[in-house]
Amino acid sequence: MGKLRQALDRVLTGLEAEHGESIPLSADYYWVADPHALYDLSSAPSAGQFTVGQLSDDIANLDEILGYEDGFVSAWHDLAHLVGILHRLATQDLP
Repeated sequence: MGKLRQALDRVLTGLEAEHGESIPLSADYYWVADPHALYDLSSAPSAGQFTVGQLSDDIANLDEILGYEDGFVSAWHDLAHLVGILHRLATQDLP
């Protein structure tokens, strides 16, 4: 976990240096594939395996995560919200 934390910190520090402390995400809704479908390469995900995520919900969840007194509620849930934000940051940095 230490390497992952260090790598994320390095990337986020670089983004902050390049774009400033606040980066407008300029979108809200996005597609999310069923996590089980993402790692089953035996077939392509079907339309029914997609749902919609919402960046404003992901951002609101940041405060919830930071407010947890006992670590986190659910790793899969909290990570899913963080991934939504990180994926949007990555797509905005595309050339």
